Amino acid sequence: MAQTSHLKRRGSTYYAQLAVPLDLQASIGRKTLDRSLRTKVPHEAKRLLPDVLKEWHRTFNDTRRGAALADERVEYKWRDKRGV
Repeated sequence: MAQTSHLKRRGSTYYAQLAVPLDLQASIGRKTLDRSLRTKVPHEAKRLLPDVLKEWHRTFNDTRRGAALADERVEYKWRDKRGV
């Protein structure tokens, strides 16, 4: 099971949070990643967390390998949807 240190709560909603490795921060454009788990229930958040972390680590690995598709995924996934 994922470490609960990657589980954060803002208000009553739980979020996944992960530091971006130093070698990928320039590519991704962020130092940390966070995503709402869209739940207010602690055990549900703990159940959802591992899938989010696996997805992020898979993207890190793809980016490190220089996969052509990874560059497009990184740009799409990590684009700040708030326009900042």
